[in-house]
Amino acid sequence: MPIGQTIRHDYTSAANVARASAKLESQIARLNRPNSPLPLASGEIAHIGVDSEWSFDQTTGRNVIICYTAFVICGQQSSSFIYFTKGPTPAHRITLKKFIRLVMKDARKKDAIQTIPGRIYLYAHFLRADLPNFADFWPDFSSRVDSLRRTVTSLDSGQSVELAEQDSEARPYRGGLTTLRDAARRAWRVRLRFIDTLLLVPGQMALAEAGQLIGLEKLRLPDGYHPSQMDKFFSERRSEAEAYAMRDAEITVKLGVYLRSIAQDELGLPDLPPTISAMAVKVFLRDLKESGQDYYRIFGIEEVKTPYWHEKAGRFVYKKGRKPNAARRVFEQLANDSYHGGRNECFISGPTDIGLFFDFDLIGAYGTALVDICEPNYAAAQFATSISAFTGHTMGFAHIRFRFPLGTRYPSLPVRAAERGLYFPLTGETHCTAPEIEVAIGQGAQIEILTGVVIPWVNNEHRIFEAFVRFARAKRFENEAGSFKTKFYKELGNSLYGKLAQGLHEKSAYDTRTNKGKVSAPSRITNPYFAAHATGLVRAVVSEIMSRIPNDRKIISVTTDGFITDAPRDELDLGGPVSLRFQKLHQRISGGY
Repeated sequence: MPIGQTIRHDYTSAANVARASAKLESQIARLNRPNSPLPLASGEIAHIGVDSEWSFDQTTGRNVIICYTAFVICGQQSSSFIYFTKGPTPAHRITLKKFIRLVMKDARKKDAIQTIPGRIYLYAHFLRADLPNFADFWPDFSSRVDSLRRTVTSLDSGQSVELAEQDSEARPYRGGLTTLRDAARRAWRVRLRFIDTLLLVPGQMALAEAGQLIGLEKLRLPDGYHPSQMDKFFSERRSEAEAYAMRDAEITVKLGVYLRSIAQDELGLPDLPPTISAMAVKVFLRDLKESGQDYYRIFGIEEVKTPYWHEKAGRFVYKKGRKPNAARRVFEQLANDSYHGGRNECFISGPTDIGLFFDFDLIGAYGTALVDICEPNYAAAQFATSISAFTGHTMGFAHIRFRFPLGTRYPSLPVRAAERGLYFPLTGETHCTAPEIEVAIGQGAQIEILTGVVIPWVNNEHRIFEAFVRFARAKRFENEAGSFKTKFYKELGNSLYGKLAQGLHEKSAYDTRTNKGKVSAPSRITNPYFAAHATGLVRAVVSEIMSRIPNDRKIISVTTDGFITDAPRDELDLGGPVSLRFQKLHQRISGGY
């Protein structure tokens, strides 16, 4: 083309006008097209255990990922896979999206799955340690999981992510959905959920212990090798290293599937909740409803609708929620201030004298204490300044000033000392519960009630938590001592109490969704009246027994629901009024166990 020659386009020609018009109409049609979601896959759930092996690079201060392992269970079929990285840098890490695509593709080849699964459950034991090893965790997945107890998990059905290679018009799906393609390249919607099995095992036990309890031993590293330097193991003993890596993924997914079967077959839940305590709440609330009891009245809750401006809808919409009702709120702060932790003290520093010591504790302390609680009549709550109003089977809370007689060996009233926990001094000012006042009076303490309130029971015999405590206790003792299920049901029974206190005292935690700190939110059953009463009763029982130890005996330490002493069982005086009440509660639910 000669220099300086100008190419001219006739934009007014009929052909160009037609093409431009068609393009514009296509764009308008695409903008106006209603949301047409891809079909939802209906294949059987795919359970994937995931693990990764790495070595720590002292020079860069980063982990070098060696491989990713997956163990897949779908129905009665299972298969395992290992994927090695192609280099040591973060750029060589596999994305979680690619990892799942590879696992699904290879599982189809092995006939481990027949069709695209409707749901994928991704399991890891301490998920926080494995998810960041994928290249796309930051930021693609960090905002799609929930922080909980120093790890992460899905508190709902999961968050949407793109896993398939999509065209330019593809977009994420809401409500925990993701997309996968089948062999014919057709795209399907799939639900993806992250599950941390660490949150579902008793006492957050290590994977090795959990595997042993379900009959699947974790492989041991040979002498001379360390989990943080797995490159040496893989280079020197490749087949053993691969077997070691695969076993962790296998234990994790089989543990998750086993826990899901317990949740569905023994607890009657539709699916596996994210934590043991969440299981306890679901079972309790379901049974409460089935027995015809009113959750809202018992817990002093009302439903609320909060308006907020919805940008896309261009109007105000309402979000449903719950909050304490007016009657409960009147004295809620006093109950909250009376909620403290367990009694934890050590009375001897250094080695003890040589002798015979006994470690006594209350059987099922917090579960038994919950059985003391009946339905409170929040609207009938009354101020009280008489000591007699706080004795017997009473729910009461008070701000008091107290003084124990000089020489009292084990004062029983807790004084909160900020981050240092609880002190039990001879004199002071504190907030406490009715059972603690009764024990202190029995020790000869002088008590001035500055502000006190008593909440009467609606029915003095109907115990709100009795059915749940009986169920958890029966399931615990119908299994072999020391078994996984025995430990599981013990934790299930104890964890309901913890949910009553969730969010009462502000506690910050890192939120992966917002990359900021957040205050722990209350649970559906958070209730300061119930939490304070149960904890106060346990402290009171332990303190009352301690106060009756013979003078020639000593207590080494006390921890929550028990203490170490040189006094034998026959020298313990269990005849105090609060102790006797606790014994009757235990007899009420023991059922011969």
